Amino acid sequence: MRIFIIILLTSQISFSQTKTEINSEKETALFLKQILKKDSLNIWVKESTKSSWLSECYVSKNAGFLKKNEISTINQKLKKDCEIPWTHSSTLNLKIVKDTLFEKSDRDVLVKELNQNILIISHPIFFRNGKYCILFYQYVCGNICGTSSLALYEKVNERWEIKQEYCDMIN
Repeated sequence: MRIFIIILLTSQISFSQTKTEINSEKETALFLKQILKKDSLNIWVKESTKSSWLSECYVSKNAGFLKKNEISTINQKLKKDCEIPWTHSSTLNLKIVKDTLFEKSDRDVLVKELNQNILIISHPIFFRNGKYCILFYQYVCGNICGTSSLALYEKVNERWEIKQEYCDMIN
């Protein structure tokens, strides 16, 4: 009986140590550096996701991978994302386009003046101990030019890979 209790306690301690807390600020920086690397060294990012396609693009059905409680949590966080503005980040080399400027400007002119496309991006939502992440992004290259998607990423060998995309749209 003592051996059984010792084995039980040892396994409890070992398994409890495998669950790791993620540093979401650090993980967000690493994630965005990888995602943004393919586009440019200097990225113009819209201040928030207000007035973006995000309001119409939620993970509404279970594709067999996401659990119901994960879908609910992700939807809640995506709905609130427009309330969390991006700020200038020297680490990520982001330059911010204010929502007010973006909304009142002709997008063709704005993109030309900035000499760069504009990215509307949600804050990454990490789940399952940081192994997966949901991110909404929308590239704006003019009034009727752009693309958007809500993507599920999986961390594989310290790199983020797209596992599934929802609500893809190309103009």
